Amino acid sequence: MPVLQGVEYLESDSAQFTIARNGTLAYIPGSATRLNNTLAMVDRAGREEPLKAPARAYEDMALSPDGRFLALTLVSGQQWNIWLYDLQQGSLSRLTFEGDNRDPLWSTDGKHVIYASTRKGRRGIYWKAVGGSGGEEQLLETKTQPFPTTVSADGKYLLYGVGSWEDTAAIYALPLEGERKPKELFKERGVERAMASPDGKWIAYESSESGRVEIYVRRFSGGGQRWQISPDGGTHAVWSKDGRELYFRSTGGDSGGNLMSAMIAKNDEFTFSAARSLFRFSYAQAGHDYEVVGNGQKFIVIKVPENETKATQVNVVLNWASELKRK
Repeated sequence: MPVLQGVEYLESDSAQFTIARNGTLAYIPGSATRLNNTLAMVDRAGREEPLKAPARAYEDMALSPDGRFLALTLVSGQQWNIWLYDLQQGSLSRLTFEGDNRDPLWSTDGKHVIYASTRKGRRGIYWKAVGGSGGEEQLLETKTQPFPTTVSADGKYLLYGVGSWEDTAAIYALPLEGERKPKELFKERGVERAMASPDGKWIAYESSESGRVEIYVRRFSGGGQRWQISPDGGTHAVWSKDGRELYFRSTGGDSGGNLMSAMIAKNDEFTFSAARSLFRFSYAQAGHDYEVVGNGQKFIVIKVPENETKATQVNVVLNWASELKRK
């Protein structure tokens, strides 16, 4: 039965309420709100240029290898689907039609879009050909929600994570050729969002093993050595196209909430410079919430209208648990 009405609810988020242990309820009053996010191009100094894509409930995205298309998750009611935005034509077209689909990324050759999908309670990873006659194909079935993050530069492996909120979180490599039997690469507390470098040597990822989420790099081939890239909290690492730069969003210290950049030396041993801030990241935050364009001089982001993200009132109800018993 309904126990509270008039709670704000965003399509790509949860209802805006929380309950304390003593039964006190706090919530933001409102109703179901349809997100009308926009896409923008931002340079390294933070200057914005809006894209022509129509305002929609964009949740995350991935840029095609040739830089022409964005694969986007769009939220519509209770169902999420993958759409394609043509940056040259300014057109938006739907790619998936069955199930709940999210977290898109591209195959190395740009011929397929890969995404996580839930169908009748069954979770897995699928891919679908772009611009061809091929239909969907299931790559993997999983017991828990998978998070596909990147495809190796040679196109042979898909990296994905499961259970990032658990101590047994792990990163897996799924062969895209031959027998599709996933291999566990490594386990770590809170590990997720593993991104393979363009030369195939390294994996950048985030982990909360230290008690705070940080960005690390380790060898793709394995080994215990790792390097911490973020000095004071970091998330969402993305490599530049040439592998000479690693970007991430800072989460702590004076640079909290900024897009950061660390320069990577090109040699057999991993060496990097201290990370520096590029611009304030005041944009939507999701699974894949920014993309690097070309040589890293610009980035594509999802912009959320301010009037849809700022609450003007919070209601508090005391002894709410007692009131609930009388209903």
